[in-house]
Amino acid sequence: MKSYNIIGLLLLGMALDMPLQGSSSNSERHDAQRRSLRHLYFRGSPMPPVMTAEEKTKALKLMKSGRPKREVDILKKQFGTELDLVTYATRDSDGDGVLDFRFHLDDGRFFEGDVDVDGDGIMNVYDSAPFDPGIGGKDIDGDGIPDRDFVDINKNSIPDHIDWSILKKNKTDGVALAQRQAELFHDHSIVVVDRTATFNLVAIDAVYDTIKKVYRKTFYRRKVLPTLRVVSAENFPLLFEEDPVETDALYHAAAQTLMLYRHSLKAHPLVQLGLSVHEIGHTLQYALDFDRQNPQEENKKNFYMSPNLIEAMKPFGWAGSPVIEKWQDFELISPMYDVGYPEYYLKGKSTEVWTQWINDIRYEVGSKFLEDARVKKEGIVGIYSLFNIWEWLSDNEIAYVYFMLEKQASLQGPCASLKPDALRAKVHGRVSRFWPDFYYPNIETSRILKYLKTVVPMTQKDQKDLAKKYIEANFCL
Repeated sequence: MKSYNIIGLLLLGMALDMPLQGSSSNSERHDAQRRSLRHLYFRGSPMPPVMTAEEKTKALKLMKSGRPKREVDILKKQFGTELDLVTYATRDSDGDGVLDFRFHLDDGRFFEGDVDVDGDGIMNVYDSAPFDPGIGGKDIDGDGIPDRDFVDINKNSIPDHIDWSILKKNKTDGVALAQRQAELFHDHSIVVVDRTATFNLVAIDAVYDTIKKVYRKTFYRRKVLPTLRVVSAENFPLLFEEDPVETDALYHAAAQTLMLYRHSLKAHPLVQLGLSVHEIGHTLQYALDFDRQNPQEENKKNFYMSPNLIEAMKPFGWAGSPVIEKWQDFELISPMYDVGYPEYYLKGKSTEVWTQWINDIRYEVGSKFLEDARVKKEGIVGIYSLFNIWEWLSDNEIAYVYFMLEKQASLQGPCASLKPDALRAKVHGRVSRFWPDFYYPNIETSRILKYLKTVVPMTQKDQKDLAKKYIEANFCL
C-alpha cells in the first residue's frame, strides 16, 4: 500500500535521506522550491508576498547566529543562502503562532501551513486573495467559509475562483464534476479543488461514494467532519517526480486536507475507491482526538498521541507508548514530515518485529506470501498495515469494502454466474497490479471484520450500488 498520512509510515516510506529525482543543481532545486508555492491552495493561487527589507535582515541575522542549531542547519541544508526561501520557511504573516508554510525536510518543497495565512477568518482555499486580509469575503458563522463580500456570480455559495460550475463549464464531464463538487460542499463543507493536477469524474466519484455510501453513518451523524475540509489533486509530493513512484495520496492532518496525486487519479476505479476509503478513513481516525475548541492548536500540531484511537483499537491487540520518546519539537520551522508519534505495539510486539516476521515469510514462500496460512491466521491484509495503528485500520477498511462488494456482486447480476474463486481472482488480480503487497480476502479471518460491519455499516442498497458500479461493470460484463 502506498498511501500516506503524515505520521507513521510516511516517515518510513519517504525517508529523509531519499535522493532527489531530477535535480541537477542547487539553483534548479531552489527554483523548484519557489515554484512549489504556486497553486498551493488552488489552481492559480497567488505567490506569497516578496521578502521585505526587514525580513531579509532578520533572515540574515538568523543564519549567521546559527541558533537554534538543529533548525538553522536544516534551513542551510535546504535553502542555502537563499534568504527569500528562509523567510518563507519561517514567516508567520498574521502573528498567530502558526507558520505560513511547512516544508519537506528532504527537498524543501513547501506545503500549506496556516490554513488562514492572512488571518481574515477565511480559509486559504476559499480566499481569492489569501495574502490580503482586505479581500476574499467575510465569514459570519466562524466556519472559515465566506458568507458575504466575495465573488459569486451564480450565487451557489462557492467562490468563483474554485467553482467548477464556472471553471469546468466547457470541459468534458464538466456538469457532472460541478455537481459532485457542489454536493460535497453544501452537504459536508468539503471543497474539492484542482491544484497542480486535475480531477476526473472517476476520481471525484470515488471520493463522493466513499463519503456518501461507505462512511454514510459517520457523515450522516456528523455532517461536517472537522478533519476533512479540502480534497485536492496534485502532481506529486516532492519537488520532482518520484522514481519509482512511492506515494499515491497524502492526508495532511494539520491542514485537514486530503491530497490525491496524479498517477493515482489514473488508476482503476476500484483502486481509486479503495484509496479514498483508506485516506478518508484516516480523517475519521484523527477526528477521534481532534480538539474542536482549539483548531489553531491542531493547525500547528507536530505530534499526535491519539489516546482515543489507541483505546478504540485495544480489543484488537494495539497499544501505544505513553510518551513520544526522543521527540524534539521545533521553534522556528514547521517541517511537513518530521512528526512525533508513540511507539505502537500489536499483541505485545513492535511493528518492526511484525514487519520482519512477514518479510521472513515472504522470503520463504515467495510472491504469494500473503496467502500463507500463518499470515491468514493473523488476518493480516498486507505489509503496509503492519507499520502502525493508522495504516492497519485504514488498510482493513479497504479490505472490508472490497470483501463486502465482492460478496454482494457474487449474488447479483452477471457476476453471479462466476464461481466465487474466479471472481476473487479477477478482483484481486486487478488490485494487485497497483498494490502487489495487499490481499484483501485475509480480512475474512480477522476479528476486525465484525467490528467494521458495526462501525462502518453499509446499507444493502449502497452495497448493491457500489458492487454494480465497481465490480460488475469492470469484471463481469
